[in-house]
Order: sequence, then C-alpha cells, then structure tokens
Amino acid sequence: MTTAAGSKPSVLVVDDEEVIACLLEEVLVQSGFNVQTALSGEQGYKHFAENKEDWSCIIIDMTMPDMLGTELYRRMCDLRKGVPVIFV
Repeated sequence: MTTAAGSKPSVLVVDDEEVIACLLEEVLVQSGFNVQTALSGEQGYKHFAENKEDWSCIIIDMTMPDMLGTELYRRMCDLRKGVPVIFV
C-alpha cells in the first residue's frame, strides 16, 4: 500500500512477547515508520479492523497463546485482501 506524499508508512506489530514487540517498534520508529503494537492476536485484529486501509505492512508472531499468526492473517484478509505481512 502506498502512502500519501509526506506521510510515513504504518506498520502493525502483533507479538505476545512484550520485549520483542517493543524492540520491533523501536527499530521501526527509528527507521521512519508509524507503528502500533498489539500484544495478542485478538488485540491485533481489533487494531487492524479499526483502520484496515491504513496499514502498509503487518508483522505477526507465528505462535501466540490466543491464536496462530496464520489464523490472524486469514481473519485480516477477510477484511482486506492482500495486506502485506511478515511472519516472525
């Protein structure tokens, strides 16, 4: 997804391990991205659904206690087809 001229691309980080989520957020912010972090699959889905057209990329943990990363991605694709994702 492209962003408007002058705006930063937005990345949603979904990882149940707070240390990892914070590290990813820090690196991405320093690299010039807008970042929102979710610490569960359900929270990530909620953030995504609220602004489904705004996300340039989603970074999803593959194994979280409440749902697998692939399940979360499938649910997100029901709202917006072809959203770019990186599984970690």
